[in-house]
Amino acid sequence: MTDEAAAAPESLWGRGRALSLGWPEPRGSIGIARRLELLDRLRPLHGATVLDVGCGNGSYTERLVDRYARVTGVEIEPGRLDEFRSRIAERDWASRVTLRLESAEHLSDADATYDAVVCIETLEHVVDDEAAAREIFRVLRPGGAFYVTVPNRGFPFETHSFMVGGRERRSKWYPFVPWIRPLHRRISTARNYRPADLRRLLRPIGFVEVGTTFMMPPLERWGPGRHLRGPVLALERTPLRHLGVSVVAVFEKRA
Repeated sequence: MTDEAAAAPESLWGRGRALSLGWPEPRGSIGIARRLELLDRLRPLHGATVLDVGCGNGSYTERLVDRYARVTGVEIEPGRLDEFRSRIAERDWASRVTLRLESAEHLSDADATYDAVVCIETLEHVVDDEAAAREIFRVLRPGGAFYVTVPNRGFPFETHSFMVGGRERRSKWYPFVPWIRPLHRRISTARNYRPADLRRLLRPIGFVEVGTTFMMPPLERWGPGRHLRGPVLALERTPLRHLGVSVVAVFEKRA
């Protein structure tokens, strides 16, 4: 996610490449609504308990409060949690929302705690995505759903920052970098995935795929984009959806 007003994220190192924490999606953005809408179509987002892994400042998590009785968010960046805590206090959600400072690879929950786990545009930033996926599987109840969105390797533009000459540089949507895998792995600060990559990651752990689709870019940060948004989003109903900005998928921990 990008936010031009945000400070540069902290850099991490994972699986032989530099990774960054990324930027929270601005509240009220079309991208938030679209990702949740597409996930909900694959399997309705509602239940008793949900965990949001990589909740950031809560821009997605707060949309889950009306859908679940209890909401938990985990995040490794303290400043973003502080921002979210302020929102919780303003909206009197303290009895229903719990926040914790911890990583996706080391969740403190007991086994089989949640009806659902949400991980939106986060998995690409964690140091060890396989360890995170195993932890998510562990804390899900049998029959529970894992809702995940990640950057699509088929999208022709890179939306994350680059590491060049030991310095992190903001991306300006450079074309075709995601398609050149050796170059992308060398300079990008976030992974990207194809649906097949998610399946290879999640199926050996025990997840069963419920459904997968793609989200086209909402073009909300480019002035003329509002005139093209309708036709571009309509591409989600065509084979060109494979060029979408995000892979959107739901997996289940079978009982």
